[in-house]
Amino acid sequence: MGNKLTHKMASFIVILIPILLAISVFHPKIDFGLPKISFGIDLVGGGQIVLQLDSKAVEEKEVKALEELFSKSHQLNKEASVTDSLVFEGSDLHPSVTDELLTKFPTLKLTRTPTGVVINGLGGHVVAKTGEAVVDNIGTLRTRLNALGVADISVYRQGADKIVVEIPKGNEIDRIKSILASSAEIGFYRAEEPEKGVILSFKGQPVVRSNTPIVSGDSITKAIATLDPSTGLPVVSIGLNSDGGSKMGNFTRDNIGKPIVTTLTDSDYVIPDEGGEPTRSVSEKVVSVASVNGQFSSSFIITGLGSLEESENLALVLRSGALTVPMFIVSESTIDSRLGVENATQGFTSFAIGLLALSLYVIYLYRARGLFAIFTLIVNASLIVIALSVMGASLTMAGLAGIILTMGMAVDANIIVIEREKELLGKTKTPLLDSFKSSALPILDANATTLLVAIILYNVSSVSLKGFAITLALGVVCTVISSYFINMYFSTSWMKEKPLVHNDIEPAQ
Repeated sequence: MGNKLTHKMASFIVILIPILLAISVFHPKIDFGLPKISFGIDLVGGGQIVLQLDSKAVEEKEVKALEELFSKSHQLNKEASVTDSLVFEGSDLHPSVTDELLTKFPTLKLTRTPTGVVINGLGGHVVAKTGEAVVDNIGTLRTRLNALGVADISVYRQGADKIVVEIPKGNEIDRIKSILASSAEIGFYRAEEPEKGVILSFKGQPVVRSNTPIVSGDSITKAIATLDPSTGLPVVSIGLNSDGGSKMGNFTRDNIGKPIVTTLTDSDYVIPDEGGEPTRSVSEKVVSVASVNGQFSSSFIITGLGSLEESENLALVLRSGALTVPMFIVSESTIDSRLGVENATQGFTSFAIGLLALSLYVIYLYRARGLFAIFTLIVNASLIVIALSVMGASLTMAGLAGIILTMGMAVDANIIVIEREKELLGKTKTPLLDSFKSSALPILDANATTLLVAIILYNVSSVSLKGFAITLALGVVCTVISSYFINMYFSTSWMKEKPLVHNDIEPAQ
Protein backbone atom coordinates (compact mmCIF):
# COMPACT_ATOMS: atom_id res chain seq x y z
CA MET A 1 0.00 0.00 0.00
CA GLY A 2 2.77 2.40 0.96
CA ASN A 3 4.76 1.56 -2.17
CA LYS A 4 1.70 2.18 -4.38
CA LEU A 5 1.09 5.53 -2.70
CA THR A 6 4.72 6.49 -3.28
CA HIS A 7 4.37 5.71 -7.00
CA LYS A 8 1.19 7.78 -7.18
CA MET A 9 2.88 10.78 -5.58
CA ALA A 10 5.94 10.40 -7.80
CA SER A 11 3.80 10.23 -10.95
CA PHE A 12 1.92 13.34 -9.85
CA ILE A 13 5.25 15.18 -9.37
CA VAL A 14 6.44 14.02 -12.82
CA ILE A 15 3.39 15.72 -14.35
CA LEU A 16 3.50 18.79 -12.11
CA ILE A 17 7.17 19.73 -12.68
CA PRO A 18 6.98 20.44 -16.47
CA ILE A 19 3.71 22.32 -16.01
CA LEU A 20 5.24 24.61 -13.36
CA LEU A 21 8.39 25.12 -15.46
CA ALA A 22 6.26 26.06 -18.48
CA ILE A 23 4.31 28.57 -16.39
CA SER A 24 7.57 30.11 -15.17
CA VAL A 25 8.80 30.98 -18.68
CA PHE A 26 5.68 33.10 -19.19
CA HIS A 27 5.19 34.58 -15.71
CA PRO A 28 7.49 37.55 -14.94
CA LYS A 29 7.56 36.90 -11.18
CA ILE A 30 8.17 33.13 -11.21
CA ASP A 31 11.75 32.08 -11.84
CA PHE A 32 13.00 28.49 -11.90
CA GLY A 33 16.17 29.28 -13.84
CA LEU A 34 14.74 28.95 -17.35
CA PRO A 35 14.98 31.93 -19.73
CA LYS A 36 11.72 33.76 -20.34
CA ILE A 37 10.18 32.87 -23.66
CA SER A 38 10.21 35.55 -26.33
CA PHE A 39 7.35 36.28 -28.69
CA GLY A 40 7.45 37.02 -32.38
CA ILE A 41 6.49 40.48 -33.57
CA ASP A 42 3.24 39.03 -34.96
CA LEU A 43 2.16 38.47 -31.34
CA VAL A 44 3.53 41.56 -29.57
CA GLY A 45 4.00 44.09 -32.37
CA GLY A 46 7.21 45.63 -33.61
CA GLY A 47 9.20 46.23 -36.76
CA GLN A 48 10.71 44.06 -39.46
CA ILE A 49 13.68 45.26 -41.50
CA VAL A 50 14.99 43.37 -44.53
CA LEU A 51 18.57 44.08 -45.60
CA GLN A 52 20.15 42.91 -48.83
CA LEU A 53 23.80 42.19 -49.41
CA ASP A 54 25.47 44.19 -52.18
CA SER A 55 26.47 41.30 -54.46
CA LYS A 56 28.29 43.70 -56.79
CA ALA A 57 30.49 44.74 -53.88
CA VAL A 58 31.31 41.07 -53.27
CA GLU A 59 32.41 40.67 -56.88
CA GLU A 60 34.42 43.91 -56.81
CA LYS A 61 36.16 42.78 -53.62
CA GLU A 62 37.12 39.40 -55.08
CA VAL A 63 38.28 40.88 -58.39
CA LYS A 64 40.41 43.40 -56.52
CA ALA A 65 41.97 40.60 -54.46
CA LEU A 66 42.82 38.72 -57.66
CA GLU A 67 44.29 41.86 -59.22
CA GLU A 68 46.55 42.30 -56.20
CA LEU A 69 47.58 38.64 -56.39
CA PHE A 70 48.69 38.94 -60.03
CA SER A 71 49.86 42.57 -59.83
CA LYS A 72 53.60 41.82 -59.92
CA SER A 73 53.53 40.12 -63.32
CA HIS A 74 50.07 40.54 -64.88
CA GLN A 75 47.44 43.17 -65.52
CA LEU A 76 43.67 42.69 -65.72
CA ASN A 77 42.18 43.19 -69.19
CA LYS A 78 38.71 44.45 -68.26
CA GLU A 79 37.50 44.61 -71.87
CA ALA A 80 38.36 40.97 -72.56
CA SER A 81 36.93 39.70 -69.25
CA VAL A 82 33.36 38.34 -69.15
CA THR A 83 30.87 37.47 -66.40
CA ASP A 84 32.46 34.19 -65.29
CA SER A 85 36.05 34.76 -66.41
CA LEU A 86 38.89 37.22 -65.87
CA VAL A 87 41.66 37.75 -68.41
CA PHE A 88 45.11 38.73 -67.13
CA GLU A 89 47.86 39.69 -69.53
CA GLY A 90 51.53 39.30 -68.70
CA SER A 91 54.32 36.78 -68.44
CA ASP A 92 56.57 34.92 -66.02
CA LEU A 93 53.88 33.72 -63.61
CA HIS A 94 55.66 32.85 -60.37
CA PRO A 95 54.81 29.46 -58.78
CA SER A 96 54.03 31.17 -55.47
CA VAL A 97 51.14 32.99 -57.18
CA THR A 98 49.53 29.74 -58.33
CA ASP A 99 50.03 28.23 -54.88
CA GLU A 100 48.33 31.23 -53.26
CA LEU A 101 45.53 31.05 -55.82
CA LEU A 102 44.85 27.43 -54.87
CA THR A 103 44.87 28.32 -51.18
CA LYS A 104 42.71 31.45 -51.25
CA PHE A 105 40.55 30.70 -54.30
CA PRO A 106 40.24 26.88 -54.43
CA THR A 107 37.16 26.86 -56.69
CA LEU A 108 38.73 28.98 -59.44
CA LYS A 109 40.47 27.43 -62.42
CA LEU A 110 43.59 28.92 -64.02
CA THR A 111 44.27 28.43 -67.72
CA ARG A 112 47.50 29.64 -69.29
CA THR A 113 47.33 31.46 -72.65
CA PRO A 114 50.03 32.82 -75.00
CA THR A 115 49.44 36.32 -73.62
CA GLY A 116 48.81 35.51 -69.96
CA VAL A 117 46.21 33.59 -67.94
CA VAL A 118 42.43 33.22 -67.76
CA ILE A 119 40.66 32.71 -64.43
CA ASN A 120 37.38 30.76 -64.78
CA GLY A 121 34.59 30.05 -62.28
CA LEU A 122 34.27 33.58 -60.90
CA GLY A 123 30.45 33.42 -60.78
CA GLY A 124 30.31 30.37 -58.53
CA HIS A 125 33.08 31.77 -56.35
CA VAL A 126 31.15 35.03 -55.86
CA VAL A 127 27.98 33.10 -54.94
CA ALA A 128 29.91 31.14 -52.29
CA LYS A 129 31.52 34.31 -50.93
CA THR A 130 28.10 35.99 -50.81
CA GLY A 131 26.81 33.18 -48.60
CA GLU A 132 29.84 33.49 -46.31
CA ALA A 133 29.37 37.27 -46.13
CA VAL A 134 25.70 36.84 -45.15
CA VAL A 135 26.70 34.59 -42.24
CA ASP A 136 29.44 37.01 -41.14
CA ASN A 137 27.10 40.01 -41.37
CA ILE A 138 24.45 38.25 -39.29
CA GLY A 139 27.02 37.92 -36.50
CA THR A 140 28.00 41.58 -36.81
CA LEU A 141 24.36 42.74 -36.75
CA ARG A 142 23.65 40.66 -33.65
CA THR A 143 26.68 42.19 -31.93
CA ARG A 144 25.44 45.69 -32.75
CA LEU A 145 21.91 44.97 -31.54
CA ASN A 146 23.18 43.38 -28.33
CA ALA A 147 25.32 46.47 -27.71
CA LEU A 148 22.19 48.60 -28.10
CA GLY A 149 20.47 46.52 -25.43
CA VAL A 150 17.67 45.43 -27.76
CA ALA A 151 15.94 42.43 -26.17
CA ASP A 152 14.20 39.51 -27.91
CA ILE A 153 15.60 40.35 -31.33
CA SER A 154 15.41 37.89 -34.19
CA VAL A 155 18.06 37.98 -36.93
CA TYR A 156 17.93 35.36 -39.64
CA ARG A 157 18.83 34.70 -43.25
CA GLN A 158 16.29 34.97 -46.06
CA GLY A 159 17.24 33.51 -49.41
CA ALA A 160 20.74 33.79 -50.81
CA ASP A 161 21.57 37.40 -49.99
CA LYS A 162 19.07 38.87 -47.52
CA ILE A 163 18.94 39.22 -43.74
CA VAL A 164 15.73 39.83 -41.78
CA VAL A 165 15.81 41.66 -38.45
CA GLU A 166 12.68 41.56 -36.29
CA ILE A 167 12.58 44.09 -33.48
CA PRO A 168 9.88 43.99 -30.77
CA LYS A 169 7.90 47.09 -29.88
CA GLY A 170 9.35 49.70 -27.55
CA ASN A 171 12.67 50.14 -29.37
CA GLU A 172 14.07 53.07 -31.34
CA ILE A 173 13.48 51.75 -34.85
CA ASP A 174 15.03 54.74 -36.67
CA ARG A 175 18.28 54.58 -34.70
CA ILE A 176 18.45 50.82 -35.08
CA LYS A 177 17.99 51.15 -38.86
CA SER A 178 20.89 53.58 -39.19
CA ILE A 179 23.19 51.34 -37.15
CA LEU A 180 22.20 48.13 -38.91
CA ALA A 181 22.93 49.42 -42.41
CA SER A 182 26.05 51.36 -41.46
CA SER A 183 29.20 50.17 -43.18
CA ALA A 184 31.32 52.95 -41.66
CA GLU A 185 35.05 52.26 -41.72
CA ILE A 186 37.60 54.45 -39.99
CA GLY A 187 41.14 55.00 -41.15
CA PHE A 188 44.16 56.85 -39.75
CA TYR A 189 46.48 58.22 -42.45
CA ARG A 190 49.65 60.24 -42.78
CA ALA A 191 49.32 63.61 -44.54
CA GLU A 192 50.94 63.61 -47.99
CA GLU A 193 51.77 65.86 -50.91
CA PRO A 194 48.96 66.17 -53.53
CA GLU A 195 50.70 63.94 -56.08
CA LYS A 196 51.26 61.14 -53.52
CA GLY A 197 47.82 60.59 -52.04
CA VAL A 198 44.05 61.09 -52.11
CA ILE A 199 42.74 64.66 -52.03
CA LEU A 200 39.79 65.31 -49.68
CA SER A 201 38.16 68.41 -48.26
CA PHE A 202 38.13 69.48 -44.62
CA LYS A 203 36.50 72.71 -43.46
CA GLY A 204 36.73 74.12 -46.96
CA GLN A 205 40.42 73.33 -47.35
CA PRO A 206 42.06 70.49 -49.33
CA VAL A 207 43.62 67.69 -47.30
CA VAL A 208 45.76 64.94 -48.81
CA ARG A 209 45.88 61.55 -47.11
CA SER A 210 48.21 58.66 -47.89
CA ASN A 211 46.96 55.86 -50.13
CA THR A 212 47.26 53.25 -47.38
CA PRO A 213 46.26 53.75 -43.74
CA ILE A 214 48.62 53.64 -40.80
CA VAL A 215 45.90 51.73 -38.94
CA SER A 216 42.38 50.76 -40.06
CA GLY A 217 39.22 49.83 -38.17
CA ASP A 218 40.22 46.16 -38.14
CA SER A 219 42.73 46.94 -35.37
CA ILE A 220 40.17 48.55 -33.04
CA THR A 221 39.29 46.59 -29.91
CA LYS A 222 37.66 49.36 -27.89
CA ALA A 223 35.58 52.40 -28.82
CA ILE A 224 33.74 54.42 -26.16
CA ALA A 225 31.87 57.68 -26.76
CA THR A 226 32.10 60.32 -24.05
CA LEU A 227 32.35 64.06 -23.51
CA ASP A 228 35.71 65.79 -23.36
CA PRO A 229 35.85 67.38 -19.85
CA SER A 230 37.91 70.32 -21.12
CA THR A 231 35.72 71.25 -24.11
CA GLY A 232 32.40 69.54 -23.39
CA LEU A 233 32.42 68.17 -26.96
CA PRO A 234 31.83 64.52 -27.90
CA VAL A 235 34.90 62.34 -28.40
CA VAL A 236 35.49 58.64 -28.98
CA SER A 237 38.15 56.87 -26.96
CA ILE A 238 39.91 54.30 -29.15
CA GLY A 239 41.81 51.17 -28.12
CA LEU A 240 43.92 49.19 -30.60
CA ASN A 241 45.17 45.63 -30.61
CA SER A 242 48.88 44.88 -30.24
CA ASP A 243 49.60 45.00 -33.98
CA GLY A 244 47.71 48.26 -34.48
CA GLY A 245 49.24 49.77 -31.35
CA SER A 246 52.73 48.90 -32.58
CA LYS A 247 52.11 50.53 -35.97
CA MET A 248 50.61 53.65 -34.41
CA GLY A 249 53.43 53.87 -31.87
CA ASN A 250 56.10 53.67 -34.58
CA PHE A 251 54.37 56.31 -36.68
CA THR A 252 53.84 58.82 -33.88
CA ARG A 253 57.40 58.32 -32.63
CA ASP A 254 58.83 59.18 -36.04
CA ASN A 255 56.37 61.95 -36.96
CA ILE A 256 56.10 64.26 -33.94
CA GLY A 257 54.81 67.64 -35.08
CA LYS A 258 53.36 66.24 -38.31
CA PRO A 259 49.63 65.88 -39.05
CA ILE A 260 47.62 62.68 -38.89
CA VAL A 261 44.37 62.49 -40.89
CA THR A 262 41.34 60.57 -39.58
CA THR A 263 38.63 59.70 -42.12
CA LEU A 264 35.30 57.86 -42.14
CA THR A 265 34.17 55.95 -45.23
CA ASP A 266 30.55 54.86 -45.65
CA SER A 267 28.27 53.56 -48.41
CA ASP A 268 24.92 55.02 -49.38
CA TYR A 269 22.36 53.36 -51.63
CA VAL A 270 19.60 54.78 -53.82
CA ILE A 271 16.93 52.27 -54.80
CA PRO A 272 14.85 53.24 -57.88
CA ASP A 273 11.10 53.60 -57.23
CA GLU A 274 10.30 51.41 -60.23
CA GLY A 275 12.67 48.71 -59.01
CA GLY A 276 15.95 47.63 -60.52
CA GLU A 277 19.50 47.59 -59.28
CA PRO A 278 20.36 50.02 -56.45
CA THR A 279 22.99 52.65 -57.04
CA ARG A 280 25.85 52.68 -54.56
CA SER A 281 27.86 55.74 -53.70
CA VAL A 282 30.89 55.64 -51.42
CA SER A 283 31.68 58.76 -49.44
CA GLU A 284 34.79 59.51 -47.42
CA LYS A 285 34.90 62.45 -45.07
CA VAL A 286 37.71 63.84 -42.99
CA VAL A 287 36.86 63.72 -39.31
CA SER A 288 39.95 65.46 -38.01
CA VAL A 289 43.44 66.63 -38.93
CA ALA A 290 45.58 66.73 -35.80
CA SER A 291 49.26 67.28 -35.14
CA VAL A 292 51.17 64.51 -33.39
CA ASN A 293 52.31 66.15 -30.13
CA GLY A 294 53.96 63.04 -28.72
CA GLN A 295 54.21 59.31 -29.12
CA PHE A 296 51.08 57.26 -28.44
CA SER A 297 50.15 53.75 -29.47
CA SER A 298 47.17 51.69 -28.32
CA SER A 299 44.99 54.34 -26.67
CA PHE A 300 43.95 57.78 -27.91
CA ILE A 301 40.84 59.85 -28.67
CA ILE A 302 39.31 61.19 -31.87
CA THR A 303 37.26 64.38 -32.07
CA GLY A 304 35.07 66.22 -34.57
CA LEU A 305 32.30 63.62 -34.66
CA GLY A 306 29.21 65.82 -34.30
CA SER A 307 26.59 65.11 -31.64
CA LEU A 308 26.98 62.71 -28.73
CA GLU A 309 24.43 60.32 -30.29
CA GLU A 310 26.43 60.26 -33.54
CA SER A 311 29.57 59.55 -31.53
CA GLU A 312 27.83 56.74 -29.63
CA ASN A 313 26.56 55.20 -32.87
CA LEU A 314 30.03 55.37 -34.41
CA ALA A 315 31.64 53.85 -31.32
CA LEU A 316 29.12 51.00 -31.40
CA VAL A 317 29.81 50.30 -35.10
CA LEU A 318 33.58 50.41 -34.55
CA ARG A 319 33.37 48.02 -31.58
CA SER A 320 31.25 45.49 -33.44
CA GLY A 321 33.43 45.63 -36.53
CA ALA A 322 32.66 46.58 -40.09
CA LEU A 323 30.26 44.58 -42.23
CA THR A 324 32.09 42.07 -44.40
CA VAL A 325 30.16 43.44 -47.38
CA PRO A 326 27.91 46.55 -47.38
CA MET A 327 24.15 46.05 -47.09
CA PHE A 328 21.14 48.22 -47.79
CA ILE A 329 17.55 48.21 -46.54
CA VAL A 330 15.12 46.90 -49.16
CA SER A 331 11.94 46.84 -47.09
CA GLU A 332 10.58 47.60 -43.66
CA SER A 333 7.22 46.97 -42.06
CA THR A 334 5.59 47.62 -38.73
CA ILE A 335 3.02 45.61 -36.82
CA ASP A 336 1.04 47.77 -34.41
CA SER A 337 1.26 46.62 -30.80
CA ARG A 338 -2.54 46.56 -30.56
CA LEU A 339 -2.71 44.19 -33.51
CA GLY A 340 0.02 42.08 -31.91
CA VAL A 341 -1.92 41.84 -28.64
CA GLU A 342 -5.04 40.96 -30.60
CA ASN A 343 -3.15 38.20 -32.44
CA ALA A 344 -1.75 36.88 -29.16
CA THR A 345 -5.18 36.89 -27.53
CA GLN A 346 -6.74 35.09 -30.47
CA GLY A 347 -3.89 32.59 -30.61
CA PHE A 348 -3.98 31.64 -26.94
CA THR A 349 -7.79 31.64 -26.95
CA SER A 350 -7.74 29.23 -29.90
CA PHE A 351 -5.32 27.00 -28.00
CA ALA A 352 -7.49 27.03 -24.86
CA ILE A 353 -10.73 26.37 -26.77
CA GLY A 354 -9.10 23.60 -28.80
CA LEU A 355 -7.69 21.90 -25.71
CA LEU A 356 -11.02 22.23 -23.86
CA ALA A 357 -13.02 20.79 -26.76
CA LEU A 358 -10.56 17.93 -27.14
CA SER A 359 -10.63 17.27 -23.39
CA LEU A 360 -14.43 17.08 -23.23
CA TYR A 361 -14.59 14.79 -26.24
CA VAL A 362 -11.89 12.38 -25.04
CA ILE A 363 -13.16 12.26 -21.45
CA TYR A 364 -16.70 11.66 -22.72
CA LEU A 365 -15.52 8.73 -24.83
CA TYR A 366 -12.98 7.13 -22.50
CA ARG A 367 -13.85 8.35 -19.00
CA ALA A 368 -10.90 7.96 -16.57
CA ARG A 369 -8.43 6.90 -19.28
CA GLY A 370 -9.44 9.97 -21.27
CA LEU A 371 -8.65 12.16 -18.25
CA PHE A 372 -5.17 10.63 -18.06
CA ALA A 373 -4.73 11.34 -21.77
CA ILE A 374 -5.53 15.03 -21.24
CA PHE A 375 -2.98 15.23 -18.42
CA THR A 376 -0.32 13.96 -20.83
CA LEU A 377 -1.43 16.50 -23.47
CA ILE A 378 -0.89 19.32 -20.99
CA VAL A 379 2.54 17.89 -20.18
CA ASN A 380 3.22 17.67 -23.91
CA ALA A 381 2.44 21.36 -24.45
CA SER A 382 4.53 22.24 -21.38
CA LEU A 383 7.55 20.32 -22.72
CA ILE A 384 7.28 22.13 -26.08
CA VAL A 385 7.24 25.52 -24.34
CA ILE A 386 10.24 24.54 -22.17
CA ALA A 387 12.15 23.41 -25.27
CA LEU A 388 11.43 26.72 -27.04
CA SER A 389 12.67 28.58 -23.96
CA VAL A 390 15.91 26.58 -23.73
CA MET A 391 16.55 26.96 -27.48
CA GLY A 392 15.98 30.71 -27.31
CA ALA A 393 13.37 30.42 -30.08
CA SER A 394 10.54 32.92 -30.34
CA LEU A 395 6.94 31.82 -30.13
CA THR A 396 5.07 33.05 -33.20
CA MET A 397 1.52 32.75 -34.49
CA ALA A 398 2.65 29.91 -36.76
CA GLY A 399 4.33 28.26 -33.77
CA LEU A 400 1.08 28.38 -31.82
CA ALA A 401 -0.65 26.70 -34.75
CA GLY A 402 2.00 23.97 -34.63
CA ILE A 403 1.35 23.38 -30.92
CA ILE A 404 -2.42 23.19 -31.47
CA LEU A 405 -1.95 20.69 -34.31
CA THR A 406 0.42 18.66 -32.11
CA MET A 407 -2.27 18.36 -29.44
CA GLY A 408 -4.68 16.90 -31.97
CA MET A 409 -2.12 14.37 -33.19
CA ALA A 410 -0.77 13.54 -29.72
CA VAL A 411 -4.14 12.34 -28.48
CA ASP A 412 -4.03 9.65 -31.17
CA ALA A 413 -1.10 8.01 -29.37
CA ASN A 414 -3.18 7.79 -26.20
CA ILE A 415 -6.15 6.36 -28.08
CA ILE A 416 -3.92 3.70 -29.67
CA VAL A 417 -2.91 2.55 -26.18
CA ILE A 418 -6.48 2.60 -24.87
CA GLU A 419 -7.84 0.63 -27.83
CA ARG A 420 -4.97 -1.84 -27.59
CA GLU A 421 -5.76 -2.40 -23.91
CA LYS A 422 -9.36 -3.08 -24.88
CA GLU A 423 -8.17 -5.81 -27.25
CA LEU A 424 -5.96 -7.39 -24.56
CA LEU A 425 -8.59 -7.53 -21.80
CA GLY A 426 -9.08 -11.16 -20.81
CA LYS A 427 -6.14 -12.29 -22.94
CA THR A 428 -3.22 -11.35 -20.68
CA LYS A 429 -2.58 -10.93 -16.98
CA THR A 430 -1.28 -7.37 -17.41
CA PRO A 431 -3.38 -5.81 -20.20
CA LEU A 432 -2.54 -2.26 -19.10
CA LEU A 433 1.24 -2.66 -19.22
CA ASP A 434 1.10 -4.88 -22.32
CA SER A 435 -1.00 -2.30 -24.15
CA PHE A 436 1.86 0.20 -23.86
CA LYS A 437 4.46 -2.36 -24.95
CA SER A 438 2.51 -3.43 -28.04
CA SER A 439 1.68 0.19 -28.96
CA ALA A 440 5.27 1.43 -28.93
CA LEU A 441 6.07 0.61 -32.56
CA PRO A 442 2.89 2.12 -34.09
CA ILE A 443 3.38 5.30 -32.04
CA LEU A 444 7.02 5.61 -33.10
CA ASP A 445 6.14 4.94 -36.76
CA ALA A 446 3.42 7.58 -36.85
CA ASN A 447 5.54 10.21 -35.14
CA ALA A 448 8.63 9.43 -37.23
CA THR A 449 6.61 10.20 -40.36
CA THR A 450 5.44 13.51 -38.91
CA LEU A 451 8.99 14.37 -37.83
CA LEU A 452 10.23 13.76 -41.37
CA VAL A 453 7.53 16.08 -42.74
CA ALA A 454 8.49 18.76 -40.19
CA ILE A 455 12.18 18.55 -41.17
CA ILE A 456 11.34 18.85 -44.88
CA LEU A 457 8.96 21.74 -44.18
CA TYR A 458 11.62 23.58 -42.19
CA ASN A 459 14.17 23.28 -44.98
CA VAL A 460 11.95 24.22 -47.93
CA SER A 461 9.38 26.58 -46.41
CA SER A 462 9.39 30.34 -46.13
CA VAL A 463 10.64 31.95 -42.94
CA SER A 464 7.10 32.56 -41.68
CA LEU A 465 6.43 28.80 -41.67
CA LYS A 466 9.66 27.77 -39.97
CA GLY A 467 8.13 28.50 -36.55
CA PHE A 468 5.35 26.06 -37.40
CA ALA A 469 7.88 23.43 -38.48
CA ILE A 470 9.96 23.88 -35.31
CA THR A 471 7.03 23.47 -32.91
CA LEU A 472 5.73 20.54 -34.96
CA ALA A 473 9.11 18.77 -34.74
CA LEU A 474 9.40 19.50 -31.03
CA GLY A 475 5.83 18.30 -30.63
CA VAL A 476 6.70 14.93 -32.16
CA VAL A 477 9.53 14.35 -29.69
CA CYS A 478 7.47 15.59 -26.75
CA THR A 479 4.52 13.44 -27.83
CA VAL A 480 6.60 10.26 -27.60
CA ILE A 481 7.91 11.31 -24.18
CA SER A 482 4.56 12.36 -22.72
CA SER A 483 2.04 10.08 -24.43
CA TYR A 484 4.13 6.95 -24.03
CA PHE A 485 6.67 7.11 -21.20
CA ILE A 486 4.97 9.58 -18.84
CA ASN A 487 1.51 8.22 -19.61
CA MET A 488 2.68 4.65 -18.94
CA TYR A 489 4.21 5.61 -15.59
CA PHE A 490 1.17 7.66 -14.58
CA SER A 491 -1.38 5.03 -15.67
CA THR A 492 0.39 2.05 -14.08
CA SER A 493 0.78 4.03 -10.85
CA TRP A 494 -2.89 4.98 -10.55
CA MET A 495 -4.70 2.07 -12.18
CA LYS A 496 -4.82 -1.61 -11.25
CA GLU A 497 -4.14 -4.48 -13.60
CA LYS A 498 -7.67 -5.86 -13.92
CA PRO A 499 -10.43 -5.83 -16.49
CA LEU A 500 -11.95 -2.37 -16.63
CA VAL A 501 -15.59 -1.49 -16.32
CA HIS A 502 -17.25 -1.52 -19.75
CA ASN A 503 -18.00 2.24 -19.75
CA ASP A 504 -14.42 3.03 -18.73
CA ILE A 505 -13.04 1.79 -21.98
CA GLU A 506 -15.84 1.64 -24.52
CA PRO A 507 -16.81 4.82 -26.39
CA ALA A 508 -20.16 6.14 -25.26
CA GLN A 509 -23.09 5.11 -27.46
